Amino acid sequence: MKIGTQEYGYGKPPNCNPYSPQGASPPLRNCPNGVECHFVNSDTLACRSGGKVNEGCTCKFSADCGAGLFCIYYNNGGVCKVPCRVGNASSDCVAQGKTTCNKLSSPFVIDGIEYGTCS
Repeated sequence: MKIGTQEYGYGKPPNCNPYSPQGASPPLRNCPNGVECHFVNSDTLACRSGGKVNEGCTCKFSADCGAGLFCIYYNNGGVCKVPCRVGNASSDCVAQGKTTCNKLSSPFVIDGIEYGTCS
């Protein structure tokens, strides 16, 4: 996807920062203003506009989910959830009114960071 003169695509390293889309530190890249950093697949984050699906609701892709959410698949389909960095519940989950960062049954690791969901 091209926004202005910059290319923002899938799998083009380095990834963006889902916790600070416009304030990432190298080697992560910044997203343009108004664009979120979404989980695309098991090893890629990308700058893209957010969807409208709320937390806890059904999704097919992370792009379906609203800002700050990602789509996690369970046995009966996808659900939009608040992501967190495993071991960082105090900074990632508390800001969302939650207390715990749960590991996923299949580890989800991007750039050496393991992600889970807040509860």
